[in-house]
Amino acid sequence: MKKLLPFLFLSFLGLAPIVGQAQKVSTFISSGLNNPAGIATDAAGNVYVADEHGNQVLKYTPAGVQSVLASPVGGYQLPNGVAVDSDNNIYVSTNRFDQHTVFKVTPANVVTEVAPGLISGPVGVAVDGNNNLYVADFNVSTIRKITPAGVASVFTTQVEFPVALTVDGSGNVYAIGGFDSKVHKFSAAGTLLTSFNGFTNPSGIAADANDNVFVADTYGHRIVKITSAGVVSNYSGKEGIADHVDGSLADAYFTEPFGIAIDANDQMYISEFSPNTIRKITPATLPVTLLSYSTQINGNYALLEWKTENEQNNKSFVIYRSGDDKVFTELTRIAGAGNSATVRKYNYVDKMPLNGNNYYKLVQVDGDGKAKELGVKILAFDLNVATIEAYPNPTLGKVKLSFAKSKYNTILVSNLAGKVLNTISLKPEAIEAFVNLSDYPNGIYLVRLAGLSESTTKKVIKQ
Repeated sequence: MKKLLPFLFLSFLGLAPIVGQAQKVSTFISSGLNNPAGIATDAAGNVYVADEHGNQVLKYTPAGVQSVLASPVGGYQLPNGVAVDSDNNIYVSTNRFDQHTVFKVTPANVVTEVAPGLISGPVGVAVDGNNNLYVADFNVSTIRKITPAGVASVFTTQVEFPVALTVDGSGNVYAIGGFDSKVHKFSAAGTLLTSFNGFTNPSGIAADANDNVFVADTYGHRIVKITSAGVVSNYSGKEGIADHVDGSLADAYFTEPFGIAIDANDQMYISEFSPNTIRKITPATLPVTLLSYSTQINGNYALLEWKTENEQNNKSFVIYRSGDDKVFTELTRIAGAGNSATVRKYNYVDKMPLNGNNYYKLVQVDGDGKAKELGVKILAFDLNVATIEAYPNPTLGKVKLSFAKSKYNTILVSNLAGKVLNTISLKPEAIEAFVNLSDYPNGIYLVRLAGLSESTTKKVIKQ
């Protein structure tokens, strides 16, 4: 009997779900592998494969260019699980009689052992959105949780011989049992919520951004989908029939699929153990082709601009903001073009940014309600500094002043001789005001914003 192998997929990228009708199956890697098992992707779209009997971990660029991941002294012995966290640290599990270890490989290629002496027989590994590491400790039927600080605990012992893990965006942990061939769903606190059956020695599992879960049903020779609502369906491949056929999801065949990973472009990678291949499921079309997305500080405002080249079934764009790149709040929704083959420009102005870091996430929503993250940009504001912006300057008449809220209560307009020409009162919540110099001669004017504890002056040129 062939042994069960694990897989890990990391679900911290915040990506859109796979759309079944738009997928095509192809062969990504067809040579150079010796029983590929676990598979994972990083934020740049690179693919990492635990090549079990090759005793190495291979890295492939999105174009398929191969390199070898740094290894410990003596190399990896039967590597089978692989994971990537949000800091691009890579975790590799090995389960040979003389090497029951999880290794951590930093971006600088420093290799260390995780929790030395604790783990008895690791296979699957997974990382959640907070970079907590989960380890399927097969030999002792235990799933362990290890924090980024290295604090280890027992997450659950309710899965007999766990072989594969994934964590969805809600923090739920899915584990494949090697004894019962079931998929077990746990809450983030470790409570068993439900179990799914109907699989034949599954070995790999992955979660998308909508909390759908994909299972590599190894000896069922197929990929199975479990929705966030718990609905189970055949995603691709023919149950019980092993073959190698590329094409649509409905027409494709697989042989011993083991690991699954999804990259930033919604492409799914699947390792096939005995055929020594990596298959790839690619969206036929993308709803939006993004040409650019940029942010810039404009006074006390944040200006967001993006440009698209092609839009299909594009309902809207959503702007989210966060002060810590973790908890995001929706700021606005901007209507998309629906269907368009021309270049279109969009913009949004945040008139009340946070003091400090502002992370702006751009998300596209199609007509079916499916969402895809297009990028996150960061701007840093120091709203404690007394500054004002005047636009346009020089001006033909009216000039708009932008300033921090609750700092000023009065605007004083004077000439260079110091004579006050106009006084404007401000409400506490005001962040902008207009000054009209149309009735004054051309020249230089001083615009002073005064508050209880501070004042700031700006020179304005009237032409």
